[in-house]
Amino acid sequence: MGLMLKAIIAVVGLLAASAVGAEDARKVPRSFSRFEFDTEVARGLWAEVATGFSTTEESGVSVDATTVAPRLVYGYDRFEGGVFILYHSIRGDISGSSGGGPGPIVSQSFDADGIGDLRLYGKAVPLRSEWADAGLGLEVSLPTGDDSDGLGAGEVGLLPYGSATAHLGPVDLGAHFGYRTFPGSDTSYWSSSNAFDSWVYGGGLFAPITDIIGVRAELLGESFDTNDSQSVVLFEPGVDIRLAAGAVDILLRPTAAAGFTDESPDWGIGGSVALAWDPMR
Repeated sequence: MGLMLKAIIAVVGLLAASAVGAEDARKVPRSFSRFEFDTEVARGLWAEVATGFSTTEESGVSVDATTVAPRLVYGYDRFEGGVFILYHSIRGDISGSSGGGPGPIVSQSFDADGIGDLRLYGKAVPLRSEWADAGLGLEVSLPTGDDSDGLGAGEVGLLPYGSATAHLGPVDLGAHFGYRTFPGSDTSYWSSSNAFDSWVYGGGLFAPITDIIGVRAELLGESFDTNDSQSVVLFEPGVDIRLAAGAVDILLRPTAAAGFTDESPDWGIGGSVALAWDPMR
């Protein structure tokens, strides 16, 4: 935890120090894992293929998870909407003593591959000023993933949320908060449903250093409404590298992650390639 805290302080310091003189930078970096929640709006079409890998080791459970998430987004003025198509690959092992007490250690492996739940969203950012932006949005998830393999929730999900950004000179400080709910699910103690309601929250610093490079450092959380109140909290730093080609920008977005809670992945790494087309440029 001490090493992780030092990493956060170092990245935040880099954001604050490096942002000096970035007023002429053209674009503010977008969130990586919470793209739909920030107050930025695509100025035309945004097409991105993001991928991430995470690993978890906890109490005899070892899990490696890979996700590929193509995103297709369109934005205009103060509005944006998009669709995310998720693909998951999960590999893991569970080991422990037979019967839960003294005895021989047994191990069981599991794996699952397939399409996850389809996510659609729309948002409006009616408040835009020199000092701050604020907006509201709604994400809808459709049960296209196999919930028996842990690839989806098995229910239609709704996630209304609000987001706001303060403009602190060349650095943006953003935050978002929402509640994910599955109106048709049975989340009682005896239910085997994967559709647990949860609070979704997070925030971060975003700084365009030059026209080409921007940096971001985010703290992202989700607290599930379960009997043992599980929470996933991640620190997610990253860099956006933007290459202009006429009306199209090509973005390379390497990203890392480190977990803070027992339920969080220990660490993760990912990235994406995005094309941003601005028809007004």
